[in-house]
Amino acid sequence: MRIPRLTNVLVLLTAGLIGVSAGLYTGTHMVVPHMQKAIDQCVGEVEEGCPLLYNYALDLEEENARLNLVIRTMLTTGENICPTETEEEE
Repeated sequence: MRIPRLTNVLVLLTAGLIGVSAGLYTGTHMVVPHMQKAIDQCVGEVEEGCPLLYNYALDLEEENARLNLVIRTMLTTGENICPTETEEEE
């Protein structure tokens, strides 16, 4: 009776070790390179002076200026110059 229990324990330990080994292998070979690629891209962007971030900030400022003009126009004229959803679909 003791031998089957010992066999079960050894099988469970072996299965556990295989699972842990597979998890570690997958973790180091799948996740880390993906994260390393993101870090490399970030470092490259910083080395170039962050042109994508700078361009994004300029685009946001331009859109903000446009929206402020729309709001000022609406407040002074009382007219709704924003397109409605039905106008956009046409």
